[in-house]
Amino acid sequence: MSWLKKGFSITSTGIAQVLEYRTELILWFFLDLLPIGVLIFIWQAIFAHQSELNGFTLTATIQYYFLVFLISTITDVHFETWRCREIRDGKIDFYLVKPFSYLNQIFFRELSSRIVTSAIFLSLFLCFALLFDFAQSKFSIFLFPNLNFQVLSLSFSLTLSQIILVTLLLLSGFLLHFLISLWIVLATFWFEGSQGLEHFKWISVTLFSGSMLPLAFMPEWLQKIVNVLPLKYLHAVPIGVIQQTYNFQTRDMISLILTLSIFGILTIWLWRQAIRQYSSVGG
Repeated sequence: MSWLKKGFSITSTGIAQVLEYRTELILWFFLDLLPIGVLIFIWQAIFAHQSELNGFTLTATIQYYFLVFLISTITDVHFETWRCREIRDGKIDFYLVKPFSYLNQIFFRELSSRIVTSAIFLSLFLCFALLFDFAQSKFSIFLFPNLNFQVLSLSFSLTLSQIILVTLLLLSGFLLHFLISLWIVLATFWFEGSQGLEHFKWISVTLFSGSMLPLAFMPEWLQKIVNVLPLKYLHAVPIGVIQQTYNFQTRDMISLILTLSIFGILTIWLWRQAIRQYSSVGG
């Protein structure tokens, strides 16, 4: 209970700190949403002379990218650069003498950031969807004469079990993102420029999680790689469950649990080795 109270305290403080930058978050929302606006017109042109491509309709394809945006908002993390700098500058000493460890502080601080960012982004996204519904009914002929607004529909019929499964996949996605990013931070104890690995993480996640392309549009050799790696549980699998194009089976659950367990054990081991390696300024 003491651990939970401390975690709740850090999360509450983190939420207050993140809210100080709410204007910046709103700006990032529109910057992140802009590429989807471009994709709508690109896919509209691709599907101009066909109703279906590799099992995807235009509506399903656009829905896919909206879901990528929403899932990334909820699960993605971006703490590597400033945490690496924090370690290099020797500013984590007081975490090493507190009963609440540095790893716990990072986790609950990032959890608070995800809570605030998700709440703001999802609220803005709802307003965005309502705006397009209004534009469809009132001004689509004048403002967007070539755009079929039906592709912007995000209505899905999910059962209670599917909703629970998607929720668990989102939580697992957050943990996967967090642990991978934490490895980059912990590498700072050995490599001064470890934050450069963040770019490698971005490329890997973009390519192998299904955020860049649905699996159906990938070449066969790339599909085989994606299906082997656990990164597919970040985007491809939860979106497949939502769109009912992926049958989540027992082996998927076992694979996901094993992945998180192995990642967690490896993280704890790296942290113990890092503590032995660490020496702060003047230490």
